Parts: sequence; C-alpha cells; structure tokens
Amino acid sequence: MGMNRKQRRLQEKKLGRKSAIKTRDNANQALEKKNAGMTLRNEGREAEAVPLLKQALRLDPTLADVHFALAVMARTKPELGIDIESINKTLTDKNALLTSYAGILAILKNKRLYKEAVICQEEFCRLLPEDPYALIDLGLVKNMTGGTEQATVDMARALCMAPDNNIIKTAFASAQFNAFFSQFYPEVKEAILECFKDIYDVNLYRLPRPWFNLLNHDPLYTDFVNSIMIEQDEDFYAWLDGLDETSGAFLKDPYFIEGLRLLLVNNHSMEHILTRLRRYITLHFDTLVENGRITLFEHFLCGMAEQCFFNEYVFLEEDQETQAIQALIDRVKETPDRQAISLIACYRPLYKILGDYGDALHTLSTRDSFFARLVKTQFDDPLEEERIKKEIPVFGAFANEISQAVQGQYEEHPYPRWITFCKHPMPTDDTPDEKIRDNPLKILIAGCGT
Repeated sequence: MGMNRKQRRLQEKKLGRKSAIKTRDNANQALEKKNAGMTLRNEGREAEAVPLLKQALRLDPTLADVHFALAVMARTKPELGIDIESINKTLTDKNALLTSYAGILAILKNKRLYKEAVICQEEFCRLLPEDPYALIDLGLVKNMTGGTEQATVDMARALCMAPDNNIIKTAFASAQFNAFFSQFYPEVKEAILECFKDIYDVNLYRLPRPWFNLLNHDPLYTDFVNSIMIEQDEDFYAWLDGLDETSGAFLKDPYFIEGLRLLLVNNHSMEHILTRLRRYITLHFDTLVENGRITLFEHFLCGMAEQCFFNEYVFLEEDQETQAIQALIDRVKETPDRQAISLIACYRPLYKILGDYGDALHTLSTRDSFFARLVKTQFDDPLEEERIKKEIPVFGAFANEISQAVQGQYEEHPYPRWITFCKHPMPTDDTPDEKIRDNPLKILIAGCGT
C-alpha cells in the first residue's frame, strides 16, 4: 500500500526529474524487497523476512502493509528482536503512512479481525503519541476484543491529555459501565476525577462500579477496604479512634468525597462500611468536637449527606442513632452549627428539618465550599422545585385516595432521583432528526418515570 500513480506524479513535479527518477527506483526496489519479504513471511520464515521488510520500508516509508507486518511480528514473535520504536524514529514523513494505515484498519474492522485491528491502532498511537483521539480509538477497538481493563486505561490517558475535551470525556465515561480493574491505575483515577468536575459533561450513571472497583486497589484506601473484615463495632470504632491526618487521608480525598456526592453506592460492602462510619460519628460526635478530631470527618459528612439524600436515606439507622440525631436537631435549632448540621443531613433532608433556618444555613455556607454544595442540594434546590411545581399547569385531578397516595409517594420519593444528565450524548446514541430539532414537537411520554 505505497503511493498511487497520482501521488507519485505530484511528488515527481515537486522533486524534479532526477529526484523523481531516484524516488521511482527506490519504489521499485522497495516493491521487490517487500514481495520477497512477504513471501518468506507467508512461508513461516520470519527471521529471513524481517531484514528484507526493513529494507523495503527504508526505501519507501509509505508501505503501511510492510510496517504493519513488522508490527504484528514484533508483537507475536518477540524473539525476532524487532524494535518498532526505532523503526518509527527513522520515518521522516508519517502522513502518507498513516493514510494507508487507515485503509488497513478499516479492512480489519470490517472483517471483525479486532485483535489485528488493536495492533494496527497501537501503531497509530506510536506514530501519533500526542493525539488523544488515537488513544480513544484504541480503547474502543480493545473493548471489541473484551479487553475492557486496558481499554479503560487507554481512554483515561486520552482524557488526561485533553481534560477539557467533552467528546473524549463522554467517550471515556460511556465505556466504563463494565470496567473492572486488577490493579490500581493513577491515570484512571485522574480521568474519573475529571468526569466529576462538570456533572453535565458525562453520563455519571456508568461510573459507580469502576469508581468503587478502582478504589479497592488504591493504596490510599487499603485500611478502609480491609475494615469490612472487622466484625465487632468496638474494634471498628477503635480503628477509627486511631486515625490521624495521614492514616485518615482517604476521608478528604476528592476521589472519595466526589464519588459519594455524585454516584449512588450500590455495593453491599461499601454500604456496610459507610453506615458503620456514620454511626461512629453520630454516637461519638460530642467527643470528636471536644478533641478537635471532627475536622477529619467534616468533608466526609458533606459527601455522605448528599449520598443519603439521593438514595432516599435507605441506609440502616439504629435506635441509638435516631435518638442522638433528634437531640442534635433540637440543639442546632437553638445554636446552628455547620458540622452538626452536616451530620443531621446524613439522616434527614435539611429543607424539611430546618426549613425556617435558610439565613443561618447560607451564612454558614460562606465558610466552607463543601457545606455550601450540601445546602444547595438539600435546601435550595428542593425549595426551588417546590416553587416551580406550583407554576406548572395541572390538567385533571385524582379523587381516588389510593391514586393520591401513589402520586404523593412518587413526588416525595422519585426513583431514580436525578443527580445529573449528560448534555453530550455519544454519536451512537439515538439523537433527534435534524427536522425535529429545527421544528420542536410537543410529545407526551406516559409511564417514563423520572
């Protein structure tokens, strides 16, 4: 797959007659070397084929099929000692080679030869090391082979290269639903954190599983993850008593806090740890305030409160906690306190409990950005929804008490309660026809839930 006749004529005009003759001679010699090398390779004589193919590529760097053959042998026959990186460094003009490579890649995908397509796309990435789109394409092809772990890593690297690119961010997040990790990848952690920065850029509902799975392999969370093995609450509390700014650093890690805020935890082990941690803070709150250790947990409390609000406070609450929280509610109504309110919000929605304390909440919000976000989620937004609800025209009414009760349940506890939606759907998603976008239609979809 070298230059075609038209490309060669254009090159001849640029280079002049003598240079053109030399180029033509090189191309002819390259073709001879290529044919001889490919024949030897097809006969299983790869060691003899490699020198000929290298010579062919030096004579004509546009021979993508030769380059690809060398790349495949480098991967499948390491004993041949083919150094693709060195070969790439000798290439002065990569554009023609890449154009031909695109043709090979299209053929491989069309024939569903995805393993070979992975090798082909990897060469794209080696030839274009600064191109994030090449890495995204590599990840997509690897997904087709079932290599979701490495596909995720490749896409994460692409997002780290271009963190403000919404197309790349959307592609990364959309590919995460079945991602599973056998080890910790810092670049994946960084990429997931990028997805948390603007909740309308990506489909966050694909991230809970990879978020928790990667956390399990992060050295920062080793003790946290292992705490699931602590059977007795007393021993669990003793572990928490011993945490300091270093050993308890995970409690302030943005990856952990933002994940709690924005993703619905659907893992039993994580739920068990979180409920025990919440219970510990509740039952030891006054002691933690007195010795100043409550500051270690305050960011966690804000993240946990948003988690509990969006999961409809489904986490187990024991009688001791109920009593302690009620006493705390009575206290903050007398003297509003940011840390106490954050803890209350882990059990009760603020707009219901402290509906008349908006001024105090907003004053406290100016001192801490985490608390400010919590107040917006649990106080400002629900009250704004109530205001909007009153302005929505109503047609028809339910007289039946059961229907009214069901309506009240759905309005009080919508499922799922939306945290965000993605403004940038993948091109493969169903998108409205251009005519519909230009001429919007009024459409009622009955029974669609939230």
